[in-house]
Amino acid sequence: MEFGCGAGYFISCLHEEGMRNCQGLDADQHLVEIGQSFTPNGIFHHYTGTLTEALSEYPAEIYTAFFVLEHIHDLHDFFLQLGSLPAGTIFIFSVPVFGLSCLLENVFEKHYARNLDGVFHTQIFTDESIAYGLKVANFSMVAKWIFGQDAEDFHRFLYQNLIEKYPSELFELVNKQLAALQNPLQSILDKNGLSDQRHIIAIKN
Repeated sequence: MEFGCGAGYFISCLHEEGMRNCQGLDADQHLVEIGQSFTPNGIFHHYTGTLTEALSEYPAEIYTAFFVLEHIHDLHDFFLQLGSLPAGTIFIFSVPVFGLSCLLENVFEKHYARNLDGVFHTQIFTDESIAYGLKVANFSMVAKWIFGQDAEDFHRFLYQNLIEKYPSELFELVNKQLAALQNPLQSILDKNGLSDQRHIIAIKN
């Protein structure tokens, strides 16, 4: 069961690999209809309840939530309900965390903030808050990937601020150098835990 399945890309991939016992929920009716058009058989559902309620209404062995938890208001209740699931239940999720991108968003206040978005995001995570949530739910983390797109944000913010200040030839040179820096810079941030995303696999004790 995927919470926040959107247009169903992840589940469609699972379906193409032969996995049939999978479903998705999303609050956006239009996105659900798109998913159904590509992957029929009614595996996508329009759902307007809370994720806490969905855990009770849609039992599953594996739940996924990719960049969904930062949008909900009853996160503590969600983790409490997660704790009522049977031992061995798997929860796979991704969340934004306080990293370099958040620092950049505080410095470049006039530009769009992906993480510190006060309209759609109810919270930002840390490694400590993730661990706390899993403790409340009595889940053990079995795998964690640390990577993000902070270097891309760094490039974007500099690009937008320099494009009108530098002569075109100089700007193109600097922009090319910044683009080449993205992967090695992001690798350093990831290795030092300063990137803006965590991707977790956890299992109920």
